[in-house]
Amino acid sequence: MNPSTNSNQETLHALQQAYSQGNLDAALACMDKNIIWDISGPASIPYTGVYYGHVGFSAFWTKLGQSVAIGKAGIHEQFFNGDTAVAIGGEEGTVRGNSVPYHYDWAVFYRFNADHKIVVMRQYYDPSRIQAALKAEPYPQSKD
Repeated sequence: MNPSTNSNQETLHALQQAYSQGNLDAALACMDKNIIWDISGPASIPYTGVYYGHVGFSAFWTKLGQSVAIGKAGIHEQFFNGDTAVAIGGEEGTVRGNSVPYHYDWAVFYRFNADHKIVVMRQYYDPSRIQAALKAEPYPQSKD
């Protein structure tokens, strides 16, 4: 696990690194043990929901990995105010099972505790893009 961070900015940076490296333990190190991880959305997206604690986040991480292969995800801009932050970014990759590419933009609200651990994460996005990719016909595979 990652050592403690000294600021909310460092925590958010460490979380982004964990995502880009596919490192669950490093992601969990950024979160309070009672994290509320909220990616609400329609049931047709297998990883949407509200997840509680490290066990819940681990379940989210597994469902996400079973559903999509993230090619690139990250923050484009971030704004900090006391114990809160808002990040604007996006994600792109391919859907597992049909190889259809997807991309969507998001805004995320974060709340941090006094130890700079994330206690709440709430994502805001238009789910129609990932829904369309999940239900699309498989892309033909190259024969080269």
